[in-house]
Amino acid sequence: MVLRNRLMKMLGIAGIAILFAAAFAGCSASKQLEAGSTWTVNEITELGKLTISEGATLKAPEGKSLSMTVDGVETGIAPGTYTGKIVLTPADNIVVPYNGMGVNKDYLYRAAIVIEDGKYVAAKSVASAAASGTVTDTEAKDVKITSVGENFNGIIVRGEAKSSYSITSPVISMTGNGSNDFAGFGAAIMTDGNAEVTIDKAKINNTGAVRTAVWVGGNSVTKVNDSEIETHSGTLPKDYSWSWAKGGPTDGRYVMMEVPWMLGIVGNNRATTVVGGGTAYYNNTHIKVQNWGALSTDAVRGAKLYASNSHIEAVESGYGAYADGADDSFSGCTFDVRDYGLIMTGGSGTFTDGSTVNSGRFGVMVHAGGGTVTIDKGSVFNTKKAVIQVKGGLPTIVVDNAKLNSENGVILQAMLNDDPNRGGGGPSRGGAPGGGRGDARGGAPGGAPGGAPGGSPGGAPGEARSGMPDGPPGGAPIGMPGGAPGGMRGGTGSSGAVSATFKNVTLNGDIVTSMTSLSDVIVNFEKASITGAISTSTANHAVGKNGEVLTMKDETDLYYLIGEVEDTYGPTKDKFGIKVSLDGDSSWVVNKTSYLTALTVADGAKITAPEGYSLSMTVDGIDKKVAAGSFKGTIVLKVSKIA
Repeated sequence: MVLRNRLMKMLGIAGIAILFAAAFAGCSASKQLEAGSTWTVNEITELGKLTISEGATLKAPEGKSLSMTVDGVETGIAPGTYTGKIVLTPADNIVVPYNGMGVNKDYLYRAAIVIEDGKYVAAKSVASAAASGTVTDTEAKDVKITSVGENFNGIIVRGEAKSSYSITSPVISMTGNGSNDFAGFGAAIMTDGNAEVTIDKAKINNTGAVRTAVWVGGNSVTKVNDSEIETHSGTLPKDYSWSWAKGGPTDGRYVMMEVPWMLGIVGNNRATTVVGGGTAYYNNTHIKVQNWGALSTDAVRGAKLYASNSHIEAVESGYGAYADGADDSFSGCTFDVRDYGLIMTGGSGTFTDGSTVNSGRFGVMVHAGGGTVTIDKGSVFNTKKAVIQVKGGLPTIVVDNAKLNSENGVILQAMLNDDPNRGGGGPSRGGAPGGGRGDARGGAPGGAPGGAPGGSPGGAPGEARSGMPDGPPGGAPIGMPGGAPGGMRGGTGSSGAVSATFKNVTLNGDIVTSMTSLSDVIVNFEKASITGAISTSTANHAVGKNGEVLTMKDETDLYYLIGEVEDTYGPTKDKFGIKVSLDGDSSWVVNKTSYLTALTVADGAKITAPEGYSLSMTVDGIDKKVAAGSFKGTIVLKVSKIA
């Protein structure tokens, strides 16, 4: 064994798999630990059989963490009998301080392969968990990593120094929970600091709560090409104690390990995450998540997420992508999602170059923030409900040369945020969903403190930016002007209204707002046509199967009510409304009586009723001709069937 360790130091970064294969060939030693006994494993130890009795203890020396592999599979150390090629590895501690989401503690990471500042670090790596392939200072190739334990990372690439690293054709499978996906604790591949990493032809399949496939943090730049990524939900610990109603953990042991049901979705494992100032590219890659989110951004400070020619799936419940202050861009991508193509909170999202979004509910949902939604260059949205739903946010929306198809006939729906944990007490049966004080501009105090992982490995200490967009909407005060509950950034870059511009499109569907107590919705048409209603409304919130009203609690049983309202079109007595303008090349076929607060019609624009119907207009109760001009007040465009 001493000779083998000397060889490892000499060989260092190459031929590790071959070395282990040779070492295992003659390994037949056995070890039995009786109850009450303690074994401190001081060096890498190989066995053919290991029995751990109840009450026995295995541990590493001070400053090290102990890992076990059985036939090359990382396995949790627990009472039982193990046979095969057993390797016990005491590796130098990888200490990662974390301060966020109501938790302040140091994590001890363990990983099969650790790269720091452009160097393979044998002393921190669990080499026996890289069951095949080669590892050098610049590349990990054809490695196979399998874990059935918890809180074990596959590959960590990090460091303060700017360095480049390639991961080619890895096959990684992890079963068992992680602990903190805000910090990448338990991720298959984790990049951090100033590392630049290229991942080609990866196959990653993880199952477990917060057992992320690809985690990008610090200021790292990671490119994933021609890969297959899939994650599945796991089982939460029996003593899991996170409280949505109380805004954080009750005992400090757990960080949020499941999506806030107040987003209208469930699940406990995000496939990928970008935090801090990380940048991620996914090219010709399939990202599939069972529940929660496929492409997530969280606790960002200038993060960017790009996907091109990729297939993004959220199968049972969840979203395709999230932008919480990050810039997300999708070129030539296909989304097949259960609930949302994209959720935005203060970030921006672009769908371009023929991207297609097929959603079982909404296309894009914007809540409690500004930012820009861009849908252009032949992109297509096919949704069962509103293509774009704005809940208390103030985004800028630009749709240019795209197709928006909504099964329920709603193109754009603006409403107050129905998050039940916001000030105002949540939605009620009659009237608009509760959103409380100034949804987009800040709302009620609340939001778990947090930010990027404090002192994330290899990177600068994480900022304590207020909370996480996927985090609990209530909790400690935000401490950030304009911040909305849950750390959701308020209206950054917003004009103070929802602004939607439709160019070079033909639309069939309605544009409706019940958010009239909060802000205007400004709708502009440029070389565009629409057949539908454009109107203010009163929103009635859905109730549960037995008449339950949506309320804030830890149980998830009413999650499916989020975002579900029925609009009754009519005039508003509120301060705000809906303002519409048509340029000379645009037209509007009003097929349902519509209620506006401002209307600008350029010369050449056409506003008509469907065949067999007539159209009339009043402004503050006075009859007006539907013609070019500008009108303000209570505007009613009435559609009547011709007798």
